[in-house]
Amino acid sequence: IYQEMGHVYQKMNDYINAKKLYEQALESIRTSFGDHDPSLIRCFINIADIYRKEQNHQEAERHYKLALR
Repeated sequence: IYQEMGHVYQKMNDYINAKKLYEQALESIRTSFGDHDPSLIRCFINIADIYRKEQNHQEAERHYKLALR
C-alpha cells in the first residue's frame, strides 16, 4: 500500500511525501521478504524517478543501479 500511496503523492508533485512512502515500502518489503524480493525493483525505480525530477542525477543513477542488481 505504501507504493500506491507514494504514487498518488508523486502524481501531485509532492515528492517529499512520495519518497518517504517509497522508502517505507522498501523497508516493509525487506523486512517481510528479504533483500532479493523482485518488488524492491519497483521501489528503487520510483525513488530514482523522483530524484531525476528533482534534478538530483547522482542519486537517481544510484537508485536505478540498485534496481538492476
